Amino acid sequence: MPDLAQKVETGEIFDARTLALSEEEVPGPWQCPGCHVEMFPVACGKEGKFKVSPYFRAESAHELDCAYDGMRVISKRGRIRPVRGRIGVPEAIPSILRLASRRPQVPSSAEQEFEETDSASNSNRHNSDALYTRQSHASTASSLHRVAEVFCGYPDERDHGLSIRDCEGHSYRTCFQRLGHSNGYKAFPQKVLYCPISFRRNDTNEHSDLMEIALNAAVWPEWDESLNDDDKKKRTVIEPYKIVLPIQNWSRRTRVAFIDIFEAMRQEQKKIVDDEKTQGWNVYAFFLARQVRNDLSKFEVLDHRLVTFLVVKDDDLPVIAIRPQAKTSRPGLKRKPFLRLPRR
Repeated sequence: MPDLAQKVETGEIFDARTLALSEEEVPGPWQCPGCHVEMFPVACGKEGKFKVSPYFRAESAHELDCAYDGMRVISKRGRIRPVRGRIGVPEAIPSILRLASRRPQVPSSAEQEFEETDSASNSNRHNSDALYTRQSHASTASSLHRVAEVFCGYPDERDHGLSIRDCEGHSYRTCFQRLGHSNGYKAFPQKVLYCPISFRRNDTNEHSDLMEIALNAAVWPEWDESLNDDDKKKRTVIEPYKIVLPIQNWSRRTRVAFIDIFEAMRQEQKKIVDDEKTQGWNVYAFFLARQVRNDLSKFEVLDHRLVTFLVVKDDDLPVIAIRPQAKTSRPGLKRKPFLRLPRR
């Protein structure tokens, strides 16, 4: 199922998931960026729950040599399996992640750190030269979802160059790192982190100001070598790591769509954990965030385009966990009730 389509009027490349989460409905017509066959968005409508993830459907068959979107092997329930080798690799692998404003607005000080608005391109949108430039820069991704899919689906391409603002890395291999358990509160490097989500119930609704997503990685008490083996086995989790999203500034359309997408992923994670046949699979959250200074267990994501969820097999992802930069104590720590993560 193709994820990308080109808007005929402007030549702009859209990702289906970004289209579904956009603040306003983006009209077509659409075409394949490679062979220009007519395409239609699916599960990208106004409001409503869909049984499938957003994608673009071609009106007729693509040309035989069209490999713009690449080939993805997708098993049951949308689980992504990696494509190895050069055959099936998409023609346009994103080399840049850039968030561009879709409409005139005054961004907050936090959003200004992440968003870039190309005013020159917008003013010349109907100029043929600008159209050619936009088409030739199709390797620019407008959301983290497309970048994360390439990272998971094409492991042989992880040395491909990737530029993300405020991210410590210059390729897919160096920009992405796994988030795991840590002994005590740590300060982590600024990278695209990925970690399985918890299937704990989330009570966020469209009227909430904040949305917290619990991850299946936790902060443990500092390791004390003086403890005996029995005491070490009794160590309990202080609290899980969480993603925090300030959704009060999102449009209602975006809030409803994002909450629905996450709830579907949470239910999928619960099915995976409960089914012995799916051991080794997980719903992973991929996110670019900043740790909250006064609570290092939380990662704040300022834009919905900087977090996404994919169903991936654990063995298909690098197993090296993040090495924290330095130990950081949390002043005035107030312990919460102990909680244990569910066993898989």
